Amino acid sequence: MAESADFKSEFDDTLVEELARRFSAVSPGFDAVAFRAAVPPLEPLAMKVRVQAISAALAGRLPPDFALAQQTLRAAFGPIDREGLPALRGFCVWVALQYVEDHGLEHLEEALDAIEELTCRFSGEFAIRPFLLRAPGAVLERLWSWCSHANEHVRRLVSEGTRPRLPWASRLPPFVQDPSPVLALLDRLIDDPSEYVRRSVANNLNDISKDHPDRVVAWLDERRATRAGSPHFEWIARHACRGLVKAGHAGALALLGCSPQASVQVRSFTVSPGQISVGAGVALHCELVSTGEGGQKLVVDYAIHFQKLRGTSRRVFKWTVSHADPGQALRLARRHPVVPVSVRRYYGGLHEVELLVNGATVARSSFHLKH
Repeated sequence: MAESADFKSEFDDTLVEELARRFSAVSPGFDAVAFRAAVPPLEPLAMKVRVQAISAALAGRLPPDFALAQQTLRAAFGPIDREGLPALRGFCVWVALQYVEDHGLEHLEEALDAIEELTCRFSGEFAIRPFLLRAPGAVLERLWSWCSHANEHVRRLVSEGTRPRLPWASRLPPFVQDPSPVLALLDRLIDDPSEYVRRSVANNLNDISKDHPDRVVAWLDERRATRAGSPHFEWIARHACRGLVKAGHAGALALLGCSPQASVQVRSFTVSPGQISVGAGVALHCELVSTGEGGQKLVVDYAIHFQKLRGTSRRVFKWTVSHADPGQALRLARRHPVVPVSVRRYYGGLHEVELLVNGATVARSSFHLKH
């Protein structure tokens, strides 16, 4: 989840006023004035700090007993009969989940009940992680039951919350070391009717493959045999192996029907213009000829070596997947923008570009970025 001004704006003074109104409606003893005063100026704060600040201000006004507090919390964020207030959904619910994460570790069952309800409105993938580390057995048992939950958001939480390397979240070292409990859960979700859930399954497998590449390939290969009629398995396998394919992992390429040593001739590979400024872009053109004796599947990607403050950082980008017959020419064109984004800072200098076919570098070019 990349932080941006749009996301930060979800946690502003307007939300504070809305929460003050809602908590006053469900709890007559709620001190709305003290709650407002306890929230610091939000404008200079980062997104996560805003969430924590509003949640902490709420915590100071809620009952000290967690069971009572979380009931008040769920009532305020849920449907409220008084004044016809609808249930809150979206990013603002993160405030409630933050409270559960910060204050519920000693109250496992009540906390998991709250996460189950709140995640139907905004994912509890961050909130569940401390509980997984604190009481893995009990939480895994609850996650197992959620695999058949009627709500797709709760089923997705099973997968998304157990991703060992979930972006913008704390790591789960025990599951990084041994993903067996996670794979058992994913086995129940791999045929889920919801694309929302299946995409999370594939992302989780991609995470696991960073530490256990051969195991993920073997796991997928075993399941392919039992899911021959699944309309979704092949997509999940491709998406789960995307990182391995970019790295040229032979087993992942074979799983997807590709040879790690494609038979191709590179007639041309160009990157133009040779010099650009940040905000512009480069055009990539290549012509490949299939030189194999039979048809072959070609996964064509490209990698850019971005200049950093010290050294370079290589990043692979998807281009296309194509089937090529013997002697067939494949002509490709693509524009790569070099525009400012919140998660990457550009540095001037020479940027090498690699052309990759089935994970192997087959040609190189470059462009110069003006500082």
